[in-house]
Amino acid sequence: MDTPSIAIDAALLDVDGSCRDMNFDRATWAGVRSLLDQARREFGDVRVGCTSHDTNEVQVEDVQGAIDLVEREGGCVQLLLDGGSSVLTNLQIFASCAPSEPLFVELSFFPEDVIPKLSPHAGFIAWADAISKILGATRYFVRYENASWTFGVGAQSGVFLVRAPAG
Repeated sequence: MDTPSIAIDAALLDVDGSCRDMNFDRATWAGVRSLLDQARREFGDVRVGCTSHDTNEVQVEDVQGAIDLVEREGGCVQLLLDGGSSVLTNLQIFASCAPSEPLFVELSFFPEDVIPKLSPHAGFIAWADAISKILGATRYFVRYENASWTFGVGAQSGVFLVRAPAG
């Protein structure tokens, strides 16, 4: 998908009440752990929530314990990140899977979280490409929030950026 940079800027900054979601194809658990290390450097405040595969909230002592538990038994780990100063001020990271199912990783943020620059798309794309590489993903999609969205399907999917970073 070759989207003009002006359209990407508009989609990133469009305050329409919805968040923007990034989904990663074929991310790895090792990548999630590396992303956590990166997030700790980039954001001042990192909080964690965890649910089991049957949607019961699970108490965990730390983020690493939550990631280990969800990888082993299924469920969802949610990281809430605040205090960013590079590309985004706030970010949510979701990593989930059912037992014996592939990992699903989604990053969510609101347009108000994008740090304003002359042209935000360039910094955002470089950041998103780096996140994709950290996760070991083969490609990613950035889209308007849409609960009925299927991975990259449909003209009304709200997807405004698809990339398969080189390397």
